[in-house]
Amino acid sequence: GVLGLAMLDIAWAHPGVDAYRAGEHAIRTVSRPFVLNRSLFVRPQTHSWRTRDSIPYPSGVAGLDG
Repeated sequence: GVLGLAMLDIAWAHPGVDAYRAGEHAIRTVSRPFVLNRSLFVRPQTHSWRTRDSIPYPSGVAGLDG
């Protein structure tokens, strides 16, 4: 997949819209954070450094993995 950054007019800047196109490429708008980071899935009350491999972590974003 391709990751890009665009400045959208406020009328078009809504997260989750997948109806845009740029030439042959489909475009989907997202809100921050748009990169999956393991820290988004960590719950300090449950997880520790020792149990870090047990944290459920998806391989990618649905619709962007190819």
